[in-house]
Amino acid sequence: MKFSKVLASVAAATVAVSTLAVSAFAADPLLSATVDESGKPVGAKWELTFDDTVASWAGNVDKIVVTVTGQAYVNGALGGNTVANDGWAASAQLESKEAGTNEWTWDSVGGLKAGKDGEGNETGYLQAEIWWMNAQEDGSAATATFDKIDFFDKDGKLLATYPAAEEVKPGETEDPTKPGETEDPTKPGETEDPTKPGETEDPTKPGETEVPAEPGTSSGDVNPGECSGDPVNPPTGAAVAVIPAVLAAAAVATTG
Repeated sequence: MKFSKVLASVAAATVAVSTLAVSAFAADPLLSATVDESGKPVGAKWELTFDDTVASWAGNVDKIVVTVTGQAYVNGALGGNTVANDGWAASAQLESKEAGTNEWTWDSVGGLKAGKDGEGNETGYLQAEIWWMNAQEDGSAATATFDKIDFFDKDGKLLATYPAAEEVKPGETEDPTKPGETEDPTKPGETEDPTKPGETEDPTKPGETEVPAEPGTSSGDVNPGECSGDPVNPPTGAAVAVIPAVLAAAAVATTG
């Protein structure tokens, strides 16, 4: 596989992971409220309703944390039917003094339980409500959201989070491929970028290196004691003159 193919594969994997990350954090908020001017928003309440799955952990809830994002000042409160109070209880007023994302926390809840309305019907375990919102500093409309709500027991263990993450079936990705098939399948017995038999991806001519060197020279570094066509200094540092064999032979003949 060529290096360009490797880069393409890495890039594709990065995009896939990024897509998963975005989808994980792009869930719709539990509640969204907008005001055109400072005041109490309409219908800005979220309720944890009664069902059997909630009943399995609601009695152990001791802390509730709401993640709130707003474009200006926001306040509100949390309330619910608690085991400790044997009825309705509520947090103190909670607020986000500045625009941005903040956390509203209700501690020492003492367990949640289902309540009953005036007609004896079971009601929700918890209500999270926005009481007041300011418009933005320039006077334009402002929006606030409940992004998520986390429920913890007295030991700090996370019991549940709303909205819950979407389940992915074991062994299945968000964009599964067909069994036995890759995303970009190649033909049987063939590589993604096949080369001819006996040939490399970037073949050179027989007897030739990738960058031919001139006779008597080397294309790379030379170790001490090897000839590069130039004088080489041995480890002692003394200079050594390289005398061509022809001149040496001529000198011997003259002396004789």
